[in-house]
Amino acid sequence: MNKKIYRFPTLLIAGLLLSVVSLAQSSDAVFNNIEKHYTLYPDGRMQYREVKDLTLNTHYAFNRIYGETFIVFNPEAQKLAIDEAYTLMADGKKVVAPENAFNPVLPRPAADFPGAAHLREMVVTHTALEVGAKIHLDYVINTEAGFYPALMDEIVIPQTDPVENMKIIVQVPEGTPFNYHITKLRTSPEIATDKGFTTYTFTFVAIKALSHDYWQKAGHSGDPVLTFSTSKDLHRLVDSYVNQKAFQLKVSPQMSKAVSAATKEAQSDMEKIAAIQDIVVNEIYHFGINEKHLGYQLRTPVEVWNSNGGTKAEKALLLAAMLRSGGMNANPVALFAPGTPDKKAGNLNEIKEYLVQVNPKEGKRIYLNTDQSNTFSAALNYPGYSALLLDAAVESLRFENFPGPDTKRNMSLKIVFEPEKSTITGAVTLSGKGVPVFNPVDTATHVREIKGLPVKTKHVTALHVSSVSSNITFEMETANPVKAKNGYFILDMPYLGNDPAHTWPYELQSSRTTDIDLGNGLDINYTFDISIPEGYAYVVPAEDVVLKNSFGAIAINYVVDGNRLKVTKILRVLNPVTEEQSWPEVKALFDLWRTENYSKLIIKAK
Repeated sequence: MNKKIYRFPTLLIAGLLLSVVSLAQSSDAVFNNIEKHYTLYPDGRMQYREVKDLTLNTHYAFNRIYGETFIVFNPEAQKLAIDEAYTLMADGKKVVAPENAFNPVLPRPAADFPGAAHLREMVVTHTALEVGAKIHLDYVINTEAGFYPALMDEIVIPQTDPVENMKIIVQVPEGTPFNYHITKLRTSPEIATDKGFTTYTFTFVAIKALSHDYWQKAGHSGDPVLTFSTSKDLHRLVDSYVNQKAFQLKVSPQMSKAVSAATKEAQSDMEKIAAIQDIVVNEIYHFGINEKHLGYQLRTPVEVWNSNGGTKAEKALLLAAMLRSGGMNANPVALFAPGTPDKKAGNLNEIKEYLVQVNPKEGKRIYLNTDQSNTFSAALNYPGYSALLLDAAVESLRFENFPGPDTKRNMSLKIVFEPEKSTITGAVTLSGKGVPVFNPVDTATHVREIKGLPVKTKHVTALHVSSVSSNITFEMETANPVKAKNGYFILDMPYLGNDPAHTWPYELQSSRTTDIDLGNGLDINYTFDISIPEGYAYVVPAEDVVLKNSFGAIAINYVVDGNRLKVTKILRVLNPVTEEQSWPEVKALFDLWRTENYSKLIIKAK
């Protein structure tokens, strides 16, 4: 046997690996061992084998998390075999899972979906569970040749609880292309050749659990991930994927008739797009089946239309086909998380989402969801992602990187305060994520972004909407929402949608274990110009508020001039990505911005 061995350091990334003792002390469970075996046979058959040994540390672990294992497979092309399933109780007694512990059911996302009615999900119920018990499961899925376009997978190395040992073993016929990529780790597999096969063994030890921190990097781009494939490269894999009949994007006469009926009163491309999207979102059911379980074989748009439902990929093809039928320049696209895909290790499992790219005659290129109607381009929800055009006519891979434009919110209010009422004139500018630019004439949708004031459409004096922003001016008279208490009026200052002072998470943890990624920078500016009648005075902080650190800056200024008060509030975050070590500065910035006293206007009677 010829064998090549590549050594890698025990500590692969700062903070990733922990001692076995610390793993067991602080978790609901510990994976003592995980093995994932992948085999490609010369005739194209594939085999996946998974072995896991898990120690339960808490009642929560077996009552809520690990009491059952769910294995989805496709009986038309795959056979599942459970080789071993037993529990070692805390006293060492071995309890083998009985026959009625294995129950094949229809996967929930496949309910009412004829195209996936043949799928099965084996529910393995683990028995004799208690604190200190160890679960052992060993199963195999054998897959027919041709079901998958390549042997490929994407594996997030950290799991829901810590792992003591993990092995990922890939065995392919000698000479078969094998490309892999590991993020966040510097390691190589142990490579061995024997009996016409080459085996790649990846070993990981003492892996801490996936973090529950919020504001993490998208799509596990902050976690160690192994992706591999026997495809020669991503280009060839995508070529074979889009060469399916479904990607011809043909429509039936019935579909063309539906498009014509929906768009007959549309005055612009954007109105046509909204009408067609409404059909696909609200009349075609969305089935949450992963295309992997169907062998990445997609039904045609006509078949999806006739069955009244489809997967994300199928609905993207349907929407693109119907938009083309309506005269739009539209294409389906596949989304990849930041830092992916690896163009050598071509892997369809790296696709995180499907959208539709549209190029209306008026305005810029936009992207649409297939499971919800868009009020702004879906690209703004995926900062840092890349979109791959899925078009069989395109000879090369065409990616478009989605930027993360700043969330900009500007509001200037002039408030004339009286004890019973206030007269307010205001100007608001919104741009970035969350701005309903697809609804330029729906004044109510834009007004809803103004929070803390009962602004109605009747108060709006002007509304201008571009492809990236909206500008609103308004005038109103409103009764004061609170009455004086002991001679003091305490009023909440208005704010705008997506202001982090009023969005989740509402409390920030004292420490974290992962890097921070807000997705978008922040540029928030509020100006309040208030005047009060004789006999009243302002209560303001003794000093202005200023904070500037490596993550961002805050400035809150108060200027009193007789019966007038000018309050300026500014929040800036230029770079939404920073390292874990900067969390104290991130927390300090947001905690200060959320301080209640700086969001109040206090007026007292003299």
